Amino acid sequence: MAALCVKKENASRLVTVMCQFDHGEAAPLNERNHRGQTALHLAAVAGNADVVRVLLDHGASRTVEDVDDCTALHAATQCPDDDGGAHVVRELCKDAPIKSKKLRDNHNEQESDDSDDDDEDFVNRKNFEGKTALHLATAAGKLRMVQVRSRTTAVTAC
Repeated sequence: MAALCVKKENASRLVTVMCQFDHGEAAPLNERNHRGQTALHLAAVAGNADVVRVLLDHGASRTVEDVDDCTALHAATQCPDDDGGAHVVRELCKDAPIKSKKLRDNHNEQESDDSDDDDEDFVNRKNFEGKTALHLATAAGKLRMVQVRSRTTAVTAC
């Protein structure tokens, strides 16, 4: 996590070294702070897509939720830089298994498959407020993140 305090250009190299420095054993990449956030959550908020990629490549879990039931994808919506956040969203979604589902709107009484029990469907996970990362990005006016998220996932409106 210390890597997030250095210059962005050097952060991915430092994280790579930190991930390999645990005497041949897997580094504890999913260790949490007092808010339940992992290094992946913090890199997402910082908008550092390079660090996100390094962490994922070394085994960090994109499905870990913090105390507010937010994944790193939710955390990316808090990035003040919309472009940086969009790059993070792209990295988080790049190799992730995505489940297609239809969302229910107010004009359609058909039931939707909103089950949050599927670990593979992290992109549609809801936080404690019942909001997905797409909800949060849209509410915050993060147009680039919404565009990336829409292109990389298979969510369809009814």
